[in-house]
Amino acid sequence: TNLVKMATVAVIGQGVTGLIFTLTLLKNNTNIKLILFEKYSFDKITTPIGGSFDICLNAKKTFERLGLLDKFLDIGKTYKTAEFKTSKGKVIKKLKVEDGKQHHYATDRSTLLNMLLKEIEKYDNDRVEIYYEYVLKSYKYSKKRRKVNLKFTNGYEMKTDILIGADGINSVVASQLLNVENRSDLIFHNITAYWGTSSVNEILPQRYAFIYLNQNIYFGGGTNDKGEITWACFIHSKEFIKDKSKVDMKNTLLSRFKDWDPPITNIIENTDPERIAQVAIYDKEPISEYSKYYYNEENKKIPMPVFVIGDAAHPITPFLGQGVNLGICDAYILAKLLIKYQNDDDNKKEDEEIRNNNNEDEENYYDDSKLLNIMEEYNNHRVNQAKNKILKARFISKLFLSNNIFGYFLLKYGLTMTP
Repeated sequence: TNLVKMATVAVIGQGVTGLIFTLTLLKNNTNIKLILFEKYSFDKITTPIGGSFDICLNAKKTFERLGLLDKFLDIGKTYKTAEFKTSKGKVIKKLKVEDGKQHHYATDRSTLLNMLLKEIEKYDNDRVEIYYEYVLKSYKYSKKRRKVNLKFTNGYEMKTDILIGADGINSVVASQLLNVENRSDLIFHNITAYWGTSSVNEILPQRYAFIYLNQNIYFGGGTNDKGEITWACFIHSKEFIKDKSKVDMKNTLLSRFKDWDPPITNIIENTDPERIAQVAIYDKEPISEYSKYYYNEENKKIPMPVFVIGDAAHPITPFLGQGVNLGICDAYILAKLLIKYQNDDDNKKEDEEIRNNNNEDEENYYDDSKLLNIMEEYNNHRVNQAKNKILKARFISKLFLSNNIFGYFLLKYGLTMTP
């Protein structure tokens, strides 16, 4: 019989960030039981839709550390050539990247999620469980029991030692942790975005990236080895352009780009409406911490074992291509900190108490000093990093979607002068 105490960690959200966090703990043989909750169905999160992620060097290193580099390289594509063009197809700037010097890898969300899920499926249920269509309603930290009590909209309830919010920009975990109403602190940047994947590529070379620019509009993407083109479109708009259906999304784009360079309309025409996604572009003001503590009656700092990672902690506009990369690094670093502060001697003492008392409300696996150290190191590693990326992404969004003709020509001139 295994009498080693297992800490329970509940992860809300089964996107890339939540899965990287889970795999980091699983692959390090920790005494941690992971329970993942995803609000959507398995089919919905693994169905191809939208464009692709831009995976940079730091995130790539995470896959390498997890022993997944070869599998990642099988699904991640690099580009040999990139071109900036005007809406009529005139080349503003052409870039070539030598083999072996590529620093960006593109992969679509569903392919990456499927790869990560297959890795998680290798582990038994005593290490990890996954529940789909479970929507977190609220949570409450019991100071006496030292547990986080979770309530879901379907009536299910559970207790966990640690709660991880990887539930995206509309995070229930973050909203309650930061004491704000859901979405009330989101900042709309007057941008409507469309992502898609065109199933046919007969006009563009392989491993080719493109960006078409015009005042207030950006259309970019790239080809892959499957004969497809993943693309993204950003339109400056005072209000979110909310199309009623996916067919309407496609028609809106065809109408808007009918006078642009012919490859654009070809790409849109060959995109299945079901593979088009539309979102409003938001971010939030950078926050100073991704976990919280309170003071007890003795004025002692007591940590709450609740953390947020990825877009739940720092939603970012997509123009720097850093959203998923920040989340991957959050997940890996926080998981490694949980591993770092495990203490087997303490576990054995707690095991004796469990066997003697059979008390499920035993103290949290991580004591206060450990949790405070984890919080401090996690915030020190990630808060300023994310803040800088958020602010840079805002600047670039204004640069690429300038609302005046002078800004547009300044961008074109800057690109021509770039070596």
